[in-house]
Amino acid sequence: MIKNKAGQKVLVFAYDIANNTPKTGDASNITAYISRDGAAPAQSNDVNPSELDAVNMPGVYAFDLMRDESNCDTFFMSAASVTENVQLDPVRIETKGLADNYFGKLRMQNKSTGVITIYDDDGVTPILIETPTDDGEDITITPSVPEE
Repeated sequence: MIKNKAGQKVLVFAYDIANNTPKTGDASNITAYISRDGAAPAQSNDVNPSELDAVNMPGVYAFDLMRDESNCDTFFMSAASVTENVQLDPVRIETKGLADNYFGKLRMQNKSTGVITIYDDDGVTPILIETPTDDGEDITITPSVPEE
């Protein structure tokens, strides 16, 4: 997970402990709390997850994260269902900062503007844009994450 980045998902697995089977069709009954860096937990902005694929990945649900929910070094999510006998295990993720993800990536610089675009491993999807600004004395580079 990238620290402080919008558009990310956290996947959880729900299973019926009485039947020892994945639990499908339970999205509206599942909620989650998030603790960032061990702080007091707060309910996820995504009140209920989406079921990923009941046939091909039964029991897997996805919570959509807001940018601030990933603004931490250690992300911890605890999800629960109000459905009897359904259990979900907690999720712990160590986030990475932007710089941790860009070494060794394809970089292309626009000759006329000086803007540098850094691409994902596919060489097509931009993951970071570095925009230089020259005030006559200093050149400042401002990083930004492309809109998804």
